[in-house]
Amino acid sequence: MADVNIASFTEKVTLADTDIMIVQDESDTKKVTVASLKNCFTGLSAYDEWLALGNVGTESQFILSLKGDSGSPKGVYATLALLQSAFPTGTTGVYVVTADGKWYYWSGSAWVAGGTYQATGIADNSITGKKIAGYKNSKNLFNKLTATIGQYVNWNTGTLSAYALYTVSDYIPILPNTQYTKVDNEQFAFYNASKVYISGVVSGKTFTSPAGAYFIRICMLNALLNTEQLELGSVQTGYEAYKIILDLDGSGIDFRPSPKSIASAEIKDYGIDISNTSFLRGRHLNIYDYTLATNGYMDTLGVQNTAATHKTSDFMPCIAGRTYITYDSIRACFYDINKAFVSSIANPYSIIPVPSGTGIKYMKLSFSNAFSGADAMVCLNYFPTTYIPYSQIVWEFTEDYPVVPKSKIFNKKWNSIGDSIANWDGGYKDMIPSKTGVIMQNYAENGMAYANPGLPGFTTIANKWNLMTTDADIITIHAGVNDKAFACPIGVMTDRVYTTFYGALHLIYGGIVDRHLGKKIGVILPVQCEDNALLIPYVNAIKEVANYYSIPYLDLNSGGGLCPSIASVKTAYYNEVSPVLALHPNQEGHKVFMDKIISFLESL
Repeated sequence: MADVNIASFTEKVTLADTDIMIVQDESDTKKVTVASLKNCFTGLSAYDEWLALGNVGTESQFILSLKGDSGSPKGVYATLALLQSAFPTGTTGVYVVTADGKWYYWSGSAWVAGGTYQATGIADNSITGKKIAGYKNSKNLFNKLTATIGQYVNWNTGTLSAYALYTVSDYIPILPNTQYTKVDNEQFAFYNASKVYISGVVSGKTFTSPAGAYFIRICMLNALLNTEQLELGSVQTGYEAYKIILDLDGSGIDFRPSPKSIASAEIKDYGIDISNTSFLRGRHLNIYDYTLATNGYMDTLGVQNTAATHKTSDFMPCIAGRTYITYDSIRACFYDINKAFVSSIANPYSIIPVPSGTGIKYMKLSFSNAFSGADAMVCLNYFPTTYIPYSQIVWEFTEDYPVVPKSKIFNKKWNSIGDSIANWDGGYKDMIPSKTGVIMQNYAENGMAYANPGLPGFTTIANKWNLMTTDADIITIHAGVNDKAFACPIGVMTDRVYTTFYGALHLIYGGIVDRHLGKKIGVILPVQCEDNALLIPYVNAIKEVANYYSIPYLDLNSGGGLCPSIASVKTAYYNEVSPVLALHPNQEGHKVFMDKIISFLESL
């Protein structure tokens, strides 16, 4: 408690002194509180004036608001509800709620937000474009650079189907219950915030999005790719290429960073450079550098032959499953991330479809000299009407090209051995490498079974499992339906011969574990077939032997999501047409269980 001479009142009174002894003379003292000291003009105490300003709280809380706390919150809670539950009748001090980033104090009757708690540092890659004020799309919401050539969207299911004459958009963000207009009458589909199909329209230009719709996919004829436009409102306006606008000052002027401006003092003032962001990156619109082209042309195995009449590009980064356009090419060769040859296409001419599902990261193109010079271009998805040199680098927002987090199996080598379902063209063997970046080494063959019952020409895993390379990180075995189809003897658990199913399972699983010691090994059980009751004994044997060797398995038979005994399921997801019994899931069928296999591979 501080003693203050009321006549001079020059003594310092600290805010920590909630009680003050006022001394008029040595015989007349009076103890008062800071809160009760009165304004000599209004006659109100300090506490009364605080209440008159609209504040709520006790006299003690008023004192606390003057002197503050230690400067640090007394606690942190994830949500306001958790704070209210912890102190339903309040307490002193400040508490931070991470859900909204605000600090809270007890008003006497409720927890009240006092404002945003002090900011922390900005971590690398923590700032996305959408977190910047002024970030918005141009009027054209369709981005042709993220579209997929050769597919269209089914209006009644929201799924995609192959069609060489069409192009389909990526998921385009929209608002529910909002009117939009597009150029053509082709079909389109709506999706919710989780990109789950809601509904679609078979034909139309102007439409109103349904309730709950936050994404749309549209399709168009390839000829309209460079003029397609989706925009707000009911009136179609002149074409404008899709872009992201960064209107920093509200002037409507687009701020598009260039390599030069990124390093300027203006950006440094804000303390943000490319290393702090996840929304900017440089890209070549034309990926062909003619100065690195060399004489000769590539053969079918990716070997360059000498020829003065032709030139071959250097390794050009490419995206698996996407299409590139050029003038004229006699051969395209594709390579993995280590620039090892994967495959080639003869005479692709102007359209270069990069195969999916094989871990392709680079390509080389061979041209006749007439099409390989300084004016040659290779561009993703479209071909500019005017020449763009390789040296021109554009800075773009990564929202234009969504960056998908790397899968746990990215760049891992995956040995897959099995039957025609594991070997299905366009099936999971192609989809999974394209989606995850895993490097597939395919040993599956049509008609392959586990056991070798001695039938002529019978293809078996028994004859091939020990021919797989030993450099794989992951090995999976997916078979069993052909053993059922050929009525292979099941045998008993104690068998160790290739002529019975149990015996072959033991020799194959035990051999693979021994040959690939320490590697990730998994078994994929057969999907359901139409006569699935005959398959169940083989499925159960696979489970039993896999358990014996402690090999994880994925049960696509009971949990794959496909039951072909339902007629509509067979029609939509299987390759066979009645009266032939359903056995092979088609491409749409593979999509049903593809993500289950990815999760299984990542869990091994």
